[in-house]
Amino acid sequence: MKKVIYIIALLLGAMTMAQTITVNGTPMLVSDDISFPFWLESGSSISPEVPVSSISVLEFNIVPNNNGNDMVFNQVISVTEGQTVPEGKTWKVESILMENQEFVLDSSNTSLDSAFVASMIAEALSSGSQNINYQPNIFLECVDMGVSVMCGGFGLSGSASLSIDPQSMSYPISVSSNSENGVYENPQWRKFQIHNLNINANEQIMFRNNREGGNPSSPITGNITLITPEVDDDGNVYFYLYAYCSGNCCDDECNSQSNLLMTIPESHSITSRYTGYYCSYNSGFTWNNWEIFYSEDGSWKNTGIYFNTN
Repeated sequence: MKKVIYIIALLLGAMTMAQTITVNGTPMLVSDDISFPFWLESGSSISPEVPVSSISVLEFNIVPNNNGNDMVFNQVISVTEGQTVPEGKTWKVESILMENQEFVLDSSNTSLDSAFVASMIAEALSSGSQNINYQPNIFLECVDMGVSVMCGGFGLSGSASLSIDPQSMSYPISVSSNSENGVYENPQWRKFQIHNLNINANEQIMFRNNREGGNPSSPITGNITLITPEVDDDGNVYFYLYAYCSGNCCDDECNSQSNLLMTIPESHSITSRYTGYYCSYNSGFTWNNWEIFYSEDGSWKNTGIYFNTN
């Protein structure tokens, strides 16, 4: 019954407001049910429909690097007619501007509109409207953590927590392989579940973060990485973050990248911290200010998830 009410609300909103934009040939109702901002990849199309007069867009250049891609701001665009995202670019759709125009439902067409609504509800229900790709209340939870199977010891300290630190909005992940009496203070990897994200097993999700560190310092803002998350038979979505050490002066190399990826699945994992301990110099990177996006109708939409991994 709730799904029917939701469909009615969308249809009535479309008839009375008629505030739509077209994305990749599909009209999308501009209402509280559409979350701004959302993302469009290269080749995607977008256009305003009356009474929407323009669409505000931030354009970014996608620049490849050794770890994936960098996203570099290019310009602000006001889309007033149909446009296509150029090759090598991505668009962040921020908002719309409405014309100074009022639309009223014609009472003479009430019976026709009612019939239209009824037919659309019937069609939606008959085609399985329970599968509408509506994404409510998406949130993140750390569900597991640990150290490399090659590090041995007695596991994690009782002070290690699955919960986020509310002050720093951070899930600690440590690159250290040192332990006190065989017990590790912080995990070297964490497993996360994205609750209420409805995607298929072969779909990708996008991570945006800031990279800090290097020797010399080489920070990157808006770093982009795509992975295919782990999706179980019940549709639950998981991914892993880990920290590793590389170099001839690491403590014992038990937490090298290859050893950690013997512990967690490589295809569903992303590095959150890397430290290079070499006898002549040290270097390392930390990735923070994490945001997560999912793909829908040819665009990237923000889940609203934000966290750190200090």
